[in-house]
Amino acid sequence: MKHFFLLFVLFFGIPNIIFAQQNEITQNYISMIGSVELKEIADQASFYFTIKGVGETLRLAVEDAETKTKNLSEKIIQLGIKKNNLSTSDFLSGEN
Repeated sequence: MKHFFLLFVLFFGIPNIIFAQQNEITQNYISMIGSVELKEIADQASFYFTIKGVGETLRLAVEDAETKTKNLSEKIIQLGIKKNNLSTSDFLSGEN
């Protein structure tokens, strides 16, 4: 009878001790993983470019550069930039 009682304690007592471990206490929290894309309108943007006008005379070279600048300006305006927000500067002739 003692053997039966010991087996009873072993079979039912040890598993209860094993499963009686206290779980870790966790605080409530939310975990979130994701990505985001922000689309903001720029306040101001500047870019610099060089246009080279070529011609037999200075006048033809300047006219070539003006034509190329005008074409580029028209393409920029088609992208949505207002004409009064577009400016060009700096002219170098290369002649002494």
